[in-house]
Amino acid sequence: MQALDSAISDNSELEERRFRTLFDRCDDAVFRSIDPSGGIKGFIVLMDGMVDYLKIEVELLQTLLSSSRFDGGRMAVDLAKFLNGLLPVKCKLQTQVGQATEALLGGSLLLFADGMRGCLQIDVSGLETRSIEEPASEPVIRGPRDGFTESLRTNKTLLRRKLKTPDLKSESCLVGDLSRTKVSLLYVEGIAQQKLVDEVRTRIG
Repeated sequence: MQALDSAISDNSELEERRFRTLFDRCDDAVFRSIDPSGGIKGFIVLMDGMVDYLKIEVELLQTLLSSSRFDGGRMAVDLAKFLNGLLPVKCKLQTQVGQATEALLGGSLLLFADGMRGCLQIDVSGLETRSIEEPASEPVIRGPRDGFTESLRTNKTLLRRKLKTPDLKSESCLVGDLSRTKVSLLYVEGIAQQKLVDEVRTRIG
């Protein structure tokens, strides 16, 4: 696994490759490029299900960025002030891969741009559909009282909140000739036996 104590560079292409490798086989990690025509070249990354992922808001963010000009030497300061003034969220500069990864898995959106040494953590967490409740038919006395729902996306988010590590892998596919049901295989890389993971993947497919 990539070293989490490394510093984030000012090269967005390098950082995108790093984070794509870090979140390899995590199909809930969503990457979006920023239109460079406005003077900013970079990308955003978020965890699907852990943020307010309404399409128009993501498009709005990219539109705001692509229509503005910023000086490379003050990229982080200018971007943070710009976004804090226009969006109902707070922005914070993260300079270490580990800190940025923790923020991402906590529900924040990360923004990387050429010329900015580090990334902006944009707090958009806590906006998933409904809260996880204890199952009425399976009450417990000790331990977590979380219960799975009928929503695959919500269930994956529940596991992400409990296991905040990029080692939690998520692979999805469609099964059934008629139903075409979406199923996801989740496992912790380095703990789950790879032979068992491969066998389950083969049986599902």
